[in-house]
Amino acid sequence: MLTEAAEKHGANVIVLHSLRYNLYYRKMKEIIESGEIGRVMGIRHVEGASLMNYSHSFVRGNWANTKDSASYIMAKSCHDTDIITYITGKKYKKISSFGSLTYYVKENAPEGCADRCVDCKYQDTCMYSAVPLYSAEYHSPWYESMVIKEGYSSVEEAARKGVYGQCVYKCDNNLVDHQVMSFEFEDGATGTFTTTAFDSGRRTEVQGTLYTMIGHEGEGTIKLRNQIGGNIDKVYDIASESSTTIAHTATDIQLVRDLIDFMVKGDSKNLSFIQGALHSHLACFAAEIAREEERVVYMSELTK
Repeated sequence: MLTEAAEKHGANVIVLHSLRYNLYYRKMKEIIESGEIGRVMGIRHVEGASLMNYSHSFVRGNWANTKDSASYIMAKSCHDTDIITYITGKKYKKISSFGSLTYYVKENAPEGCADRCVDCKYQDTCMYSAVPLYSAEYHSPWYESMVIKEGYSSVEEAARKGVYGQCVYKCDNNLVDHQVMSFEFEDGATGTFTTTAFDSGRRTEVQGTLYTMIGHEGEGTIKLRNQIGGNIDKVYDIASESSTTIAHTATDIQLVRDLIDFMVKGDSKNLSFIQGALHSHLACFAAEIAREEERVVYMSELTK
């Protein structure tokens, strides 16, 4: 096992859990560690994949079926199971989970729709139509790059022949499109994590004995709501701080900075070593076992 080999040989294996290198989450961790919100009693975290990202990657794309890929919570949300433990400084003890593939199935296909978007009468009105998504000027360059990697000479040919041109209701996908994970930490604090196709962005709420900390990643703000009066007493506007960045693409740079600090100063507090990554990945396995077997899974079951 890689973790055991690293410990045996005294090696430092670092995993790019990118959210750890986002200064927005760093600030949340700092607030919790300062004691400003009191003792952490619970957390509620939500990750919305967004309809376009989900349908591209987990209905049509590379991570659509468990015969070729991991579970949805592992493939998309191991960053989230990790950031929950990172900001709170806690470890999972036991986990339950519920979720299913409910919407992206043949039963929900519009009446008379074709198997491929280019042949469909709804190609100009369906929000999932591959015709505008991969051909129009507004499409994401990442979407286009994935389509071209199929080996076709153009996006248009790929939409006509490749997997990304299929109707989202008629693919061979089997991953859940919504899932909730409920958990208890080792110290008795509790929480929930929801990962879903039917939302966009990440939001986090941490219930402390003094304040509830409310974070919205997309806005780059962290608010502290007083537990007695219910008023917002303080707002941290991370996005407006000129000396910081919360852009997803900037996390690689922050990782390099932290790695240099570790090598020069021995400062390792923000690095995501493999031991922490193993715990958050095992939480994903536990959640999927719990969902499939309809039971509570103790983390100790996976570390025997």
